[in-house]
Amino acid sequence: MSEREPGFYFVQHPAHDGWLAGMLDDEGRWMVVGYGKYLSEGSFEAIGPRIPSPDEPWQCVPKEPTGDQVDAGCQAIGDCERLGECHGDCDCSPAPKVYRAMLAAAPKPEDV
Repeated sequence: MSEREPGFYFVQHPAHDGWLAGMLDDEGRWMVVGYGKYLSEGSFEAIGPRIPSPDEPWQCVPKEPTGDQVDAGCQAIGDCERLGECHGDCDCSPAPKVYRAMLAAAPKPEDV
């Protein structure tokens, strides 16, 4: 029986390139989209972290901040007001560094 929590996971199977959507049910059985049969956990080359369900308090975000996120961070911490008009580059803002630090410290679904 798997120690993993039931739910959806990205899995890698030797018969396919890339990641597939796999589901672990309440009885510890694995089903992969498109396979139509149960697979053992040992048949996967890799199993990624559990994918949060829509009702969980998680949100997928990019690993690196987008330009819009940097601009929003710059405005939120007041850099635009201190530095004058924001021109969208925010190169002097600590917002990207703060974003990366917060992501690094954020709990992962598999850790809670």
